[in-house]
Amino acid sequence: MTKIERVAFIGQLEYNLPFFESDLSEQFDAKVFHARASNAGFAFSTSEDGIHIDEFKPDISVFFRPEFFRNEALDRLGGIKIAISTEPFPKFINGKLFFSKDSISRFKRFLAASELNFDYILHYDESSLSFMRMMGAHVSGILPLPVATGTWKPSTRSSPRWEIAFLGRSTEHRERHFGLLKRDLRFLHIAHGLTGAEALPYYHSSIIGLNIHAENEPSWTPRLQQLMSSGLLVVSEPIPPNTFFRPGEHFIEVKSPQDTYEVCRAITSEPSRYDHIRVAGMVETQKNLSAKVIWPDLFQKCASGKLTRPRFDLSLARLEPLEVCAEFNGFDHLLERLVQGHA
Repeated sequence: MTKIERVAFIGQLEYNLPFFESDLSEQFDAKVFHARASNAGFAFSTSEDGIHIDEFKPDISVFFRPEFFRNEALDRLGGIKIAISTEPFPKFINGKLFFSKDSISRFKRFLAASELNFDYILHYDESSLSFMRMMGAHVSGILPLPVATGTWKPSTRSSPRWEIAFLGRSTEHRERHFGLLKRDLRFLHIAHGLTGAEALPYYHSSIIGLNIHAENEPSWTPRLQQLMSSGLLVVSEPIPPNTFFRPGEHFIEVKSPQDTYEVCRAITSEPSRYDHIRVAGMVETQKNLSAKVIWPDLFQKCASGKLTRPRFDLSLARLEPLEVCAEFNGFDHLLERLVQGHA
């Protein structure tokens, strides 16, 4: 089995840093390489402390958003190359197909990874696996996105400045949930500009960590576990079924803008009433989604060859029916074959 000592994380820091931060420094020589967009895809070479990746010679390299890399960059690296797919894709939940223009587009872009020389490709959300297989995309497995629990942890601050915090871009769907809350409560919304743990002081200054999806479809974004690990009570739209979090036990689920408003008003009037949910979410995250647990386990599986290689059959990737239905009403019959095939 390959011995793993040097680990390179390669991705966009503003999105990916909370997955590891410095939590692996005691177990590995781990360095972070920022992927910057260019006409030829993501470019990377030098770590934050000035070490060139060719000089570093990683035993394992972890790439986020694999579809934006190129083989010229991958092939010059030795060691094991792992790709982590982190974007929401269409999914089947209880026999129903959920999708949007956004999730279709993201999956379509992901298919470019089929041409790339990764040893393993993993997707973060198990609920999309059956759709991916139906489209000819067979990945190596699932990796629930971890959180750096050594960094993302509760604060001792006892007097929150805000009642609600949300860090993320604004969309029409989100603003439908935010409108009344911004009018009536102390609501902090930061749309961009923070990287990794820079967000923590703002989260620690709030009672409620809000998790509203970018589009009107269920998705499981890593914001959820980052908020929980930081000790916040999470109010969230529905997330896909998973083995970690259950509504009413680890977070409070809301299904409409009015629901969001009423739930948040109730919480802010008596926050301590919901402490058992807040604590349960924090404990579950820190126990089972910690970077200190998830990454070493993945590295061991890769080094021992326990994961399968990815394979793609792009002739099965028929996305036109979904694209038509996402754009126009009245064409649901185009999806009947897909749904029947899943059943």
